[in-house]
Amino acid sequence: ANIIKGFGKLGHEVFVVSPPSVDSRKTAGGNPYGKKKGIGKLFSFLSNILPQFLFEILELAYNLRAYCKLSKIVKRHNINFIYERYAFFMFAGVKLAKQLDIPVILEINEVVGEERVREQYFVGLARRIQKYVFCNADAIIVVSEFLKEKVKECGVNEKKVFVIPNAVDENMF
Repeated sequence: ANIIKGFGKLGHEVFVVSPPSVDSRKTAGGNPYGKKKGIGKLFSFLSNILPQFLFEILELAYNLRAYCKLSKIVKRHNINFIYERYAFFMFAGVKLAKQLDIPVILEINEVVGEERVREQYFVGLARRIQKYVFCNADAIIVVSEFLKEKVKECGVNEKKVFVIPNAVDENMF
């Protein structure tokens, strides 16, 4: 949410494209394990009951919705760049940006194949999508040198990878 606030302070109009009830401007600082409402509750429920392979198919299918939403925004507004927080299986933003020659800045907080709470099923497919997304981003922001190395292993030129560690908003304290 602070990235969005920062872009706003610089005079940019920001459009958030995310699954319903996942707008970080409204959920930032909240308990990610807290009680969900509305469609967020449904997503949380599905996430907990669906077998992993079905959940990943739904993640992959979300590209269609994201592509359509982004296309509408791009057609209506003068978009200078797309800032995307990388998520497994997501390629819609990068694909649209490349088609329309819009720069893409990608924020990466995790990569495929590393240990995480939720197991991964379609690892090979996720790696191919990840490589496409990483290699087609114009700039990449990572939070650690470890992630920078993982991005470089995908064949990305290190000159477009920037390490910006997580930070604290001093005004909150």
